[in-house]
Order: sequence, then C-alpha cells, then structure tokens
Amino acid sequence: REAFVTKLVHSSDIVRGDEEEEIMECGALLTSEIGSIRFPMDSTTSYQNGQECQWLIRVDNVPHIMAIVDKFNVADIGDSLTFYDGDNTNAPVLHHYNGETAIVTDEEFLLYDNIYSRDEMMIQSTGNSMLVVFKSGPCFQGTGFSLSYESAHEAAFCDNEFEQVLSLPTGLVSQRQ
Repeated sequence: REAFVTKLVHSSDIVRGDEEEEIMECGALLTSEIGSIRFPMDSTTSYQNGQECQWLIRVDNVPHIMAIVDKFNVADIGDSLTFYDGDNTNAPVLHHYNGETAIVTDEEFLLYDNIYSRDEMMIQSTGNSMLVVFKSGPCFQGTGFSLSYESAHEAAFCDNEFEQVLSLPTGLVSQRQ
C-alpha cells in the first residue's frame, strides 16, 4: 500500500522559503531548510484517538534532512511516530518510536527507551526528503511530540553514537553542541 501526503488540498498548506517555519497541524508539506513540528499545538492538550498525520519534509538541492525529537509523550498502546527515508510509506523506515519504547519530556529531560543516549532521537535521511507519520490508537492519549529539523548541505552530523558515511570529496564536519 502506497500512502502519500493526502491532507494537502490547499496551496496554503504548503510552506516554502528559507525562513524557519513551525507547523502545529495534523500534516503538511514543509519545504523550508529549517523548521519544526509540534503536535498537538497546545502542550496542555492531548491529541485525539484514531488520528494519522503525515508531514513531508522535502527541501530542494540538499543532500540530507536531519530531525531531532525534542519532546515525545504518547500512549503506550497503539501510538507511534515513524520516520521514512523518502516521501511515502514505502520508503525505508529510518526510525520508529512508540509509547513503550521512548518517552522524552522537555521539562524534565527524561529518556526512557531501549536506547542508551538522547542522540538516538536524531534521525538523518539519505536524501532530500523525509516523511514523518504519527498514528494514535483507539484509547489513551499523551501530550504529543515536538521535533526540529534542518537541511544538511555539505556538513555531516556525527558523534559517537550517530555513525555517518561521508561521501563528498571535500566539506565541513561539525558537531552540534
């Protein structure tokens, strides 16, 4: 089954340009080089049951997209956040989080998962697009998630836990602090 971002029915749903953008809706096409997704919009409100939201991050003329999950709080059963390495759900899965494997809160800086460092909440595509899919189950809700993303031009993001393959003949390697 091939699923594309079908929520986009108006041109106002498409965000373009070089300015940083923040999206707080259930699904959008993001084309800015820097941006964020926060869902739901109000951190004191829970999301609804039975939702499926898709955000497609696609930036022209960049080799990679890097996303960092800043906050993640969803129900243990049936709720998930999945990152695909491309523009549809047939693309390879970069990472899949659910309420049983990860809880990240911005207030307390907690991480409970099967992973040993917060660096695992960083996801990098191999191309210029990344599809982010949030699904909520039939019962229980959390406060949602937030993530930031940026395009990676010639720089590669790396650290001890986030292995990268450098393929450019020259470039700048930098570490985020």
